[in-house]
Amino acid sequence: MIEKLSSSLAAVIADSLNLDEDNKEVLAYGAFSIFQTIWSVGLVIIFGLLFGVLLEAFTISLVGAILRKSSGGVHATSPNRCAAIGVIMSVGLALLMNMTGLDSGIGLSSIFVLVCFLITYYCIFKFSPMDTPNKPIVKAEVRLRLKKASLKTVHICLMITACSYVFFLSSHNYLALSTATAISGGLLNQAVSLTSFGSFIILNVDKMLNSLSIK
Repeated sequence: MIEKLSSSLAAVIADSLNLDEDNKEVLAYGAFSIFQTIWSVGLVIIFGLLFGVLLEAFTISLVGAILRKSSGGVHATSPNRCAAIGVIMSVGLALLMNMTGLDSGIGLSSIFVLVCFLITYYCIFKFSPMDTPNKPIVKAEVRLRLKKASLKTVHICLMITACSYVFFLSSHNYLALSTATAISGGLLNQAVSLTSFGSFIILNVDKMLNSLSIK
């Protein structure tokens, strides 16, 4: 549906602007990316609301998506399964955090956040950027630039998390504690996906969803 909508929109714009076939394909790809993002975010919002973890799930999804831009990672075999896996990972982790009380006490939250950042830094140094057979990263300078971008993202998240803890200690606002924990969870989700274990889990979930006729 998204592919058909993107192609139709690109055709209308291309016809109105008298663009050639190559430019129409670029427009279709851009439209598809936008619609796919809206679809993925919309699913996270819907299921986050259904399970009462909207803020946590959305934060986990957003942070993971931002880090993924530079760190790379394994891909699902279809856009819909990619969106479904994103919902499972973000909403699932948010529910786990909620059920275990990770965002309700500074002691447990601090341990979780520390572990998340340690694992994330290790995975970024060790595995980032993770390319794919379809888009291999050949140039060393490109790999270095992407690794630096990934580290910059983690550094910024670390500063935001630290500020959230300071705000919590001064105001006892548990929203700040929940935000700090969710940011760390988003980093952890993406960092683990760079490892062989994470890739194994994602690809097997992808196969399971495919067997359930999610195309």
